[in-house]
Parts: sequence; C-alpha cells; structure tokens
Amino acid sequence: MAAKVFSFSKKATHSIGIELGSHTLKMVETRVSGGKVQLLQYGIVEIPSALQGKASRDAASIAPLIKELLARCSSSSADIYFSVSGPSVNLQRIKLPPMPDQEMLAAIRWQGKKYFPFPLDEAQVVYKKITGISAETPDLDLITAAVLNKFMDQELSLLEQAGYSAAGIDAVPFSLQYAFQLTGDRYRDKTVAVLDIGAEGTTIAILKAGELQFAREIATGGNDFTRALMEPVAVEGKQFALSVEEAEAIKKKYGIPMGGGQEVTPAGLPLSRIMFIIRPVLERLSTEALRSFDVYKAQGREKRVDTIL
Repeated sequence: MAAKVFSFSKKATHSIGIELGSHTLKMVETRVSGGKVQLLQYGIVEIPSALQGKASRDAASIAPLIKELLARCSSSSADIYFSVSGPSVNLQRIKLPPMPDQEMLAAIRWQGKKYFPFPLDEAQVVYKKITGISAETPDLDLITAAVLNKFMDQELSLLEQAGYSAAGIDAVPFSLQYAFQLTGDRYRDKTVAVLDIGAEGTTIAILKAGELQFAREIATGGNDFTRALMEPVAVEGKQFALSVEEAEAIKKKYGIPMGGGQEVTPAGLPLSRIMFIIRPVLERLSTEALRSFDVYKAQGREKRVDTIL
C-alpha cells in the first residue's frame, strides 16, 4: 500500500492538502487557474487532548476528525495529498558516484546505513537529484527521503477509515517547497530557509532558486514554549503557576514580547517576564537553526542563507 503513494508529489490542478499533526489536523483546498492558485477552503481541528502527541493513532477518534475536515471542501473529486513528519520520517543529502538510474536506489539503500536513523529495508525510499549545484566533481548530489512502512501504513489507514484515499504523500520539507514556490519571483535568486514550527518539533527546509537543498527536523517546538510558561514563577511577591490552557492562551496572544515595557497580562504577569521565561527555549531553537545553516553551507559550499521565513 505505501509504495504506491510515497513520492515527490506532482502538482494537481484541483487538490486538497492535509497534514495529520500530533496536536491538530490541517486542511487546505486549492485550484490552479490561469497560472495562479486560488484558495477554496481551509480548516483546522484539534485532536482530543488525551490523544495529543501520541506515537500511535486512535483511528476511532481521529478518522471522524479527518472526515469532518474534508467535508468542508467544495468538491469530493479533488486529489488528496498529505504530508508526514516526525521520527519515522527522515531526509538526508547524499553523494553518490556516477551510475545508471536503475542502480541508484540500491546504492542509496546501501549508503543510507550510515546516514539514516532507522533500517531502510523497513522503509519506503525516494530521491531527487539536487539541481543548480556547481559541478566540481561528477558525483551525484541527492536529497533522499525515507519513511518507515509501519508509520506510513498507519497514516494511510486513518485516511481510508475516513472514507478517502491519497493521491500522494510527501515529507513536510517538500510540502514547504511547493508552498514556497507560490511566492513567485520575489526570492528567485535567493537562498531561503523556511521554518515550520509545529507542536512537537520544527522542520527546516533550505531552498535555493525554489528547489529543496537541505532539510532537518529539530526536537524543539511550540509545546516547549508552553511548558516553559507553566513553570512556577514569583513576580514582586506574587506567585504564578499557569495551567496548560492559560500558558497556551498567553503564547498565542503575546508571542515573543520583545521589550514589553510595563505591559502586563490580565492576570498581572509582566510581558518582560514572559520573554525572560521563554528565552532559553528560543535560544535553543535558534542555535539549532543556525547549526543547520552551517551544515548546509559545508555540504553545498554555500556562503550564506539570505532570508528566513
């Protein structure tokens, strides 16, 4: 089942994209007309709190949520694509000596033993040649994606139990690439890092001339900021111990309060204190992002990342 759909997806004229996240399910329906993309519908639903962040999925609870999301779409005939991420998905940039295309997958599986964190004989593997690289050697430069069969079958099963089937599956970095390509020519000659900060982790995709060159997942996400805000803190003799709901609400309303002055939340917590509380998490995220940029520059002999989105 998995082998039929895991690929670098082709863009469809009328399509639905869905992401089965660890805390929320997201959907977007688009149509391409006259070279432009029209947004038709979008939606987001939360997974029940008791099931959030779980490695295994409760199909009886999640399949109805998928059905609810997709019922909002304007058409039932659109192609459905969904993205996958997490510890069961991994992307690596691999160099191989010149060889016929029919030998490449076997070579990747052999070489991949030293790159991937899980056995490739238990995974689906696809690859794409990286274009636009200065050819100092005849070696092949590949961006390679692998996803564990067990995980992919689990995600496909959720969609099927909701009454739908997938036209294609992609790793999140390639979904970010397709979305980025809709920005037009503004970044045509730039090297751009796209950061997708999810609940459990952050995906970094580095693109040059709109093509994916490097991808990495960082184990720091939105929940780390929430947990930091839940730590008990005393301010001018007053004790604050936020619940997860209160911490989430503050995070969403105030974000990263740069400075903050004398402004306080309705409960009296100064915004300057919020920045102090979340700063270690923010520094951890930025340090890992910068480390990713350094690895990318070393791999591709690039000098800089021009823009971060």
